[in-house]
Amino acid sequence: MIDLSSIVKTIFYQSDQPLLFTHLFFWIFFLVVLLGYSLVFRLQGKRNYLKVLYLLLVSFYFYYKTSGIFIILLWYVIVIDFFLGKKIAISQEWKRKLWLTISIIN
Repeated sequence: MIDLSSIVKTIFYQSDQPLLFTHLFFWIFFLVVLLGYSLVFRLQGKRNYLKVLYLLLVSFYFYYKTSGIFIILLWYVIVIDFFLGKKIAISQEWKRKLWLTISIIN
């Protein structure tokens, strides 16, 4: 009989058992990701957004399994740099340098 608590422990982050390349769960996860990517690749045709979305979500999960709560820091940096990048793109010369400096310091 499959124990639900062991499945939950495997899926969620545990600080005493982070996802490492030497664990069997990593290689099973890698195989599932690879098979899922090939399925998404075949289904989507020429549109790239499904592949990108799939790899983004899988990457977030992988980062969560290896680092736990630090995923929030990653999301923060992504959102801030996205909006600062938009500011850099529409700004003039000296403001670009200012926004870039803020992005680097952030």
